[in-house]
Amino acid sequence: MLCCCNVLELIGISRCKLLTRLRTSHPRNGIKHLQVSQCPLLQEIELHSGLITLEYEGPLMPLALPSTLRNMSIEFSDISSSLAYVLTELPSTLRHLETLTLRSEELQRATLPNRPLNFLHIRHLRLELNFGFEADILDLAYLLQAAPNMEKLEIHMLMCTMLQRYRKCHGKLRSTPSHPHSHLKLVNITGFYGQKAQLELALHILRNSVMLKAMKIDPKPTIACIGSSIFVKDGRYFLDGYKVAKKYLRKADHHNVVSVKKFRRRDVGNVDPHLINPYWISTLAEDDS
Repeated sequence: MLCCCNVLELIGISRCKLLTRLRTSHPRNGIKHLQVSQCPLLQEIELHSGLITLEYEGPLMPLALPSTLRNMSIEFSDISSSLAYVLTELPSTLRHLETLTLRSEELQRATLPNRPLNFLHIRHLRLELNFGFEADILDLAYLLQAAPNMEKLEIHMLMCTMLQRYRKCHGKLRSTPSHPHSHLKLVNITGFYGQKAQLELALHILRNSVMLKAMKIDPKPTIACIGSSIFVKDGRYFLDGYKVAKKYLRKADHHNVVSVKKFRRRDVGNVDPHLINPYWISTLAEDDS
């Protein structure tokens, strides 16, 4: 229990093996920023008004969060779909949430609701996702409907390499119903291997974002799950992504907003084989201390 913290504004709790419940008992405490990481026995977080920023890393659990929350960063270790979490578990009380970051594995398809949810205040959405074979990346297009006032979208992917880059022999590209988005201005996509569903999602965003000023495509992933890495042989996937982005996204770009980070054939053998989650680095530092 956090009580009588009228002056304290930031609390960080990491790897506390005895903590089972975290709550604030006084609605007027001064805590504005809470960080919770790797507390294996923690079963519930209940917070009163005043909190502005929450950073959480660990298993999925009930989150009773105040409506004052504006920034939330979540890394779940045990869910199979971040999209399903947004649609079914994200607290409906977060009426003023502006920035949302989700890190997780994306192993299964989410069941999309018939009526779109509305997160009217979200301005910046950042997704860091490790995709499995059964997930459908195109489902993320639903988020454009769910966050109609979003201005910046980041999708950082680590892909299953069992799928090849898109070619016409793989079938016609799918498209979802058009829902023009009038606020999205900046899009950043990394880990673009040129797979069919990746291309379909990027095209959907490009065609429906009427105020888009920049869409940046980087074939190389910039994130990884704990213990994950890329290898020199993965360079060919980056080359595939570069070729697909140039061929299809540039062709569909009628307003000159798409920029693709160059990756050439001679770069295939020069891939940095280490891609480590920054949270893992901090965990290792704690182990050594």
